[in-house]
Order: sequence, then structure tokens, then C-alpha cells
Amino acid sequence: MSKRVIVPIAFKVSLFFISIFSIILLVIGIYFYKESESTVKDMVNRQFKQALSMADNHIELLKQLNKTLVNNLAEDHELIKYIASNDMHKLKNFIADKRYDIQCDQIILLDNKANLITQSGSIPFEGQMLQNLQIVEKTLKWQKSFTTIIRQFDIFVIYASTPIIIDNKEWGMMLMGFSMNHAMMKNIKKDTVMDFTIIGDRTVAATSLKIDDGLMKDLPMPYLDYLWLLKYPDKFYEVKIGTKEYYLTAHPLKDMDITSTASIMMAYPSAEIKKHEEHLIKSILIAMLCAFVFSVIIILIFAKKVRNIFQMMITQTQKIKDGDYEQRLELHTNDEFELLSKNFNSMSKSLNRQHKIIVEHTNSLESKVKKRTKELNEQKQSLEHILDLHTSMILTIEKNVVLYANRAFLNFFNIDSVEFIKEKEHLPELFGVDAAYFKEFDSIKNFITSLLNTSENTLAIYSKEGIRKVFEIDFITMVGKDAREVVIFNDVTRLSKENERLEKQATRDILTGQYNRVKFNKELDKALYAVKRYDEVYSLVLYDIDNFKNINDTYGHIVGDYALVTLSDMFYKRKRPTDIFARWGGEEFIILLPSTNENDAQKFANSLREELEAYSFKYFGKLTCSFGVTKILKDDTDKTVFTRVDSALYYSKEHGKNMVTIS
Repeated sequence: MSKRVIVPIAFKVSLFFISIFSIILLVIGIYFYKESESTVKDMVNRQFKQALSMADNHIELLKQLNKTLVNNLAEDHELIKYIASNDMHKLKNFIADKRYDIQCDQIILLDNKANLITQSGSIPFEGQMLQNLQIVEKTLKWQKSFTTIIRQFDIFVIYASTPIIIDNKEWGMMLMGFSMNHAMMKNIKKDTVMDFTIIGDRTVAATSLKIDDGLMKDLPMPYLDYLWLLKYPDKFYEVKIGTKEYYLTAHPLKDMDITSTASIMMAYPSAEIKKHEEHLIKSILIAMLCAFVFSVIIILIFAKKVRNIFQMMITQTQKIKDGDYEQRLELHTNDEFELLSKNFNSMSKSLNRQHKIIVEHTNSLESKVKKRTKELNEQKQSLEHILDLHTSMILTIEKNVVLYANRAFLNFFNIDSVEFIKEKEHLPELFGVDAAYFKEFDSIKNFITSLLNTSENTLAIYSKEGIRKVFEIDFITMVGKDAREVVIFNDVTRLSKENERLEKQATRDILTGQYNRVKFNKELDKALYAVKRYDEVYSLVLYDIDNFKNINDTYGHIVGDYALVTLSDMFYKRKRPTDIFARWGGEEFIILLPSTNENDAQKFANSLREELEAYSFKYFGKLTCSFGVTKILKDDTDKTVFTRVDSALYYSKEHGKNMVTIS
């Protein structure tokens, strides 16, 4: 009798699935290769070309607008009148007012020899530098309007020029400039995903690209790589800026003055590329789904052939599960199933023997479990007794359930038993909140965390007797029980009161009780950020007591202190809850006014001045103050805004005192 050859079922199944999935993977690979081979690079280059065209058009539009504005201003009759009369004071004021009206960054007047007559703006030129500019030379030579981009420090400015003709004679020329700032880059970016940046050598002059909470400040790539980008404008560079990936390209800026060089860098987020990749993935998934359905059909046909064998095995194993260990399975399939049937028969015999052994061990184990349970209960009672002796309040919680509260907790709230707070409606009552608020949280831990003073991790709680205590809260996860937490309330009431006293001492003026200079500077930093980030409106009012030295010299410093305190109390009552009022130093006080423009701030300052002027002080009668008012601008720093408001106050002092001046 010949020996039977057993063909392993694993070989049959493996051969079948390898054939099917090899075909599927081959189709997916070909499809993916054809779809993704050239799309990414072409799409990025196309987007960059469109963005560059848009940026060029925006800059060109601003140049034309600038040229129109400077031509109109050069023909202004009032300007010509002041030039003809050689009234330099009125001419300077006229230029300054026009710059403010037009909202440009620089206006410059030159005579026909390119000598500086006057200029107004935040980025002034030196006379010798102006004479070297190509736009000045061309305008005076050809008597026509020109535009160009000039670098001043780390700022790039779009200038437009025009000749000034008086009585058909060449008098000189005018330059008007608009800076290429962050706001301009944001306008170019508007309604697009592309970000734009002006680069001067290695410096970021203006950008729309945000990093975390601010704008990009440094070149995001090595300078040599950036020069490579400028040399090959059709190439792009992939880099991570902040937390996002970008494709970069760069082009030189057009129409630059010969004294300046700059370029515009464009950043395209890699996330946009991923959208295209997602489209490819969807297509691939559809193909894989079709292949999967086809495979399932084939598998079902194959599975039907072995179904009867498995059904027989299931029936026999079900009987063994029910306790009949005498079952036998007879199969003759020439594969692993036949070997399995032999092992199955041997196993049923072994199970019968093991069943008896298991019953004996089970009885022994139940006895040990009862003994261990008793020991654990005794340990639990001992632990709770120890916790009851602890002076800190302690809770054991599990999600929305209080499992245990120590004696210190129960005594603080005058509760007889922990069963009281196991009822959910009573727990929020202890912490002084509504039951509806408690229901918003999925666990007691999250509920208590929401009540914390997050900066100090503390919680103020009132006892049943109305005594306010401040507790520092600690959460400890119980070992081996991830859902259970121990909450420890450490009494830090005395420490909290001492911290409050030190905080007041650090931020308040000792004499007047108002905010001091340190506190005011912190609030001003917040205001500067709000103006720059959210376009909010803030104004400053700085005032100084007139002739205060005479009061000290005549009546003494006690009367001087009386004047300072009385004046600060009077003005403090006039401020709004959102206003920040502080003693700036000596006899100077300052007020930060949110949501207030310079005109409303001037009215407010005048009302303070009039109220003070009408008031009669106890020891010396009348007292007046001089005021300076200014509005905080988007590009302001603390230094620039203080310089401006201090200049306004100085003007009031020098021109008669007891007045309000806007800067």
C-alpha cells in the first residue's frame, strides 16, 4: 500500500491569496505611479506663477495710486501759495497735515537743485542721500513723474515723484512714499493660501506669514540657499516654518532704485499638496475596494468547500463544551484537517482527565479568595482610620462617584456621613455652585479642576459657618486603579493672604493707592498687542500738576502729599472700570483708555481739567493740570507712544499750562 501524500491546507490558502493580492498590488502600483509622477511639481510652479503675477499687479496698482496722489498734491493751490510766499512754517504744517490725511509714510519737498526743503514722515532722509537717488535725478532732468522702490534702514518704501511748476517755471519736485509693511503683505495674501514676504539681503522687511502668535522675523532658510532660489526662479525650496511645512520660491523686486536691492519670497503651504494626494488616495481606495469585492467572491467559493468540515468540528466541540468528553472526530481529507481530527480525539481524552483535577483546584481556590477578601477589608478599615487622623481634607473619587471622605472633610462641611455627598445633587452645593453646572462634567475631577485658580492651583471654599478657606488641590491616581483618584485639600489660607498682600504692595503706589509704573507697563504691553493683533482702539492721557513745586516749597510736603492723594481720588472716581489709572512718577499721572479714540480721549481729559479747575483745595485753593493725549498706533512700541504723549504734555506746559494737547 502506497504512502499517502498530505498537501498542507496552509499552502493551498497561501497560494490562493498570494495570487489574488499580487494582481491587486500590481494594479495599484501602476495606477499610483501614473497619477502622481508629475502632478506635484507642476501644480506648485503654477500656483507660484499666479501668486507672483498677483503680487506684481498689487504693487503696480499701489505705484499708480501713489503717482496720482503725488501729482494731485503738487497741484494743490494752498501748497503753491505757501511755496510762492516762502512761508516755511505753514509749508511744513501743510505737508504734515496732508501726510496724515493721505495716510502715507513720507512726503518730501526738494528744490530744483535737489536740496531738501522739508519732509514729513517716520522714515526721514538725509539731504545728501536724496541727491544720490536715481528717481530725484530723473524727475528734475525730464520733468516727469516716476516711481521706484527704495530701502530705508530695514524698510522698503514705494516712492512716486512729480515736478513742481510755479508760474511755468521749474521750482523743484515732490516725493511721496508708502512703506511695504506687514499690512500690505496681508492685503496681497487676502483670499489666497499663499504668504508673501519682502526680503532685503538677509532681513525680513515685511511678511504675511504667521508663526505661532506672531509674524515671521528671520529668513527661514540658509542665505546661500535663498540666493540659489533667486538665481533659479522656476525652482522651489521645501522648508518647515514654525509648525507647518511650506514650498518657497523667490523673485527680485522690479523697479528698485540703484541704491537698493530686494526680493519677494512666496510661501505655499504643503497642506494644499496633501489635498491632491488625498484625491489620489481616494482613487486608490476605490480600486482596492473593487479588488477586495472580487477577492471575497473567490474566497466564498473556496470557503464553501471546507464549510462542511468546520461544521462537523463545531458540532463535536459543542458537545465537549457541554461536558461530553467521549466525542470522536473521523476525517479523511488528506491535509491538516485529518491530522487535526486525530489530535482532537487525543485532546478529548486528556480534557476528561483534566476536568476532575480542575474541580478539585476550584474548591481550594474559593477558600483562599474568601480569606484574602477578609484581609483586604481589614486593611481598608485601617487605611480609612489613618486618613481620618490627617488634618488635610481628603476625598476618594471614581468618575462621578465619591467613594470616601475623611473626617476633616466631613467636619469642615458639618456632615455626619459620606453617604450625604454620594448623592450627586449635594456635592455641588458644598462648593457653592448650581447642580446644573456640575452636570456639564463627566467626572468629579474635571468639575473640581474647573473651579481652580489655574495660576496657583488653589480653590476658595466656604464652610457651613461661612468661614472662607483657601486650599491647594492635589490629585493622586491610585496604583492599579486608573479610574480612581485621591483628592487632597491642603489648607494654604494664610499663605494666600500673604501673597495677596505682597501682590498689592508690588503693583500699588504707596502714597495714592493707585497702580504704580510697573503695573501700568504690564497693562500697556497688553494694549500694544491688542492694537497690533486685533485692531483694537486705545488712547493714553498723561497729565502733570502745574506749579506743584511751589506747593511743596510754600506749604510743605505734607500738603503736597494731600494734593496728590486728593487729585488721584478725584480722577479715579471718573474713570471707567476698564480704564487703567496709575501714578507715573512725582506729580505725573497716566490713564490708559480702551475703546477710545484720540478725540474722545481729549474730551475726557478736558472734563477732568474743568472739574479740577472748579475745585477748591483745603490749604491752598485752586490747582490746575496740563494734559497730553495720543492714540496708540499699530506700529507703536512703549517707547514711541510715551515719546508722543510726553511731547503733547510738554507742549501744554510750554503754551500756557492748564490745557489739553493731542499728539
